[in-house]
Amino acid sequence: MRRTDVGADTGGCDWQRAPGHSSMTAPTGLRVEHLDQPLGIGDREPRLSWKLPADAARQLAYRIRTDTDADSGWLDGEQSVLVPWPFAPLGSRHRVGVQVQVRTDRGDSN
Repeated sequence: MRRTDVGADTGGCDWQRAPGHSSMTAPTGLRVEHLDQPLGIGDREPRLSWKLPADAARQLAYRIRTDTDADSGWLDGEQSVLVPWPFAPLGSRHRVGVQVQVRTDRGDSN
């Protein structure tokens, strides 16, 4: 599982990559709207992207959780680029930590 902080605001937004768990099946390269360090993206429903672990050939499902206890649950699908925000839109200057977990042909990330 990879964790990042995401914030959306019409005037400014910031996020930072937080330490994640190391695992053979952990996703990497978590991004927001194709940006490694988005600031002021002005999007209340930012799209997320990540890369599959090097040892995985295929993603079967993904799960997105926030530090505000929102949990998408496991969502079937191979999509890992510009995945729609599965929660209520973020408020102005709202900052939230996000964790992405993937289920691949090699198992679940932790």
